[in-house]
Amino acid sequence: STWLCRTFSPRGVIGCFMSHQNFWASVIERGDEVAIVLEDDAYLEPGFAANCKARIDELTAHDPDWDVCLLGAMGCAHPKGEHGFNMLFAQYMRGMRRRREISEGIYVPRRPAGTHAYAVSAKGARALARMCPKAAFHIDLHAWSSAHRDLRLYACHPFLAYQTFTDSTIGGDEPGRSKGLGLIDEHCRQPWSHALNEPMFKLGSFIMTPAKHQALMCAATASILYTRSPVVAGGAASLLGSCWALVQCMNRPVSVREPASVPAVGYAAAVAAEAPISAGEPPPAVAAEFATTPPQPAAA
Repeated sequence: STWLCRTFSPRGVIGCFMSHQNFWASVIERGDEVAIVLEDDAYLEPGFAANCKARIDELTAHDPDWDVCLLGAMGCAHPKGEHGFNMLFAQYMRGMRRRREISEGIYVPRRPAGTHAYAVSAKGARALARMCPKAAFHIDLHAWSSAHRDLRLYACHPFLAYQTFTDSTIGGDEPGRSKGLGLIDEHCRQPWSHALNEPMFKLGSFIMTPAKHQALMCAATASILYTRSPVVAGGAASLLGSCWALVQCMNRPVSVREPASVPAVGYAAAVAAEAPISAGEPPPAVAAEFATTPPQPAAA
């Protein structure tokens, strides 16, 4: 992991990142043409296997060199661009793509999030391993960013899998903290409780979340209006700017020339050279070729 990630990210964020790195490595080592990853909190829609194969065939017909196809997503992932409040988070995280429809069931998402269900090609696994050699930030926000311009990223419509948003080990606030607020996005089925309580960074035992950051912004604005003091205004702007800058620095692309500090994911250089690698420990995810038995989510 990068120094910033080790210092400011909860352990769950780093562990999730490494799990996906190991998955990509196992895909490369086995020589799979196409594989699927399903996190343990993924919920599959009826007819998942047949519909998944149909969408991949549809995508392959339009772009034989595709890398990743999101079978479910969050964030700015509406096929018609109806992102609503998600645009606020997208503006904060940056890294947006130009949304466009490829076919009836395939499109390029604007600024997606979520790694609970996606298909990856052999070429895509090599690309992801090369682009994400070190744990840097949330894996989905880092890997799906438009900063990785060479990644041919698509999503299917309608989604074939959704996230249950229960028993997360990523490290944010308790899941029940914002219960009752409903969904931020009907299309992605993401609740406000998840969007507001995801960890942005940690300082010791304190974890900054979007909800806390918004509260800080409101408090800073109220203090400025009440005191009308340039000192208060400058301090508030510096604090909020520092939070934003830290997140941007953590989520910046990582050079593959930097040696990976974690032996289990030291395959990045070998992937870039398309050399044999060692996959390390099996990841807590499910890999399945489409010709085999329909995949099921891994046990928690």
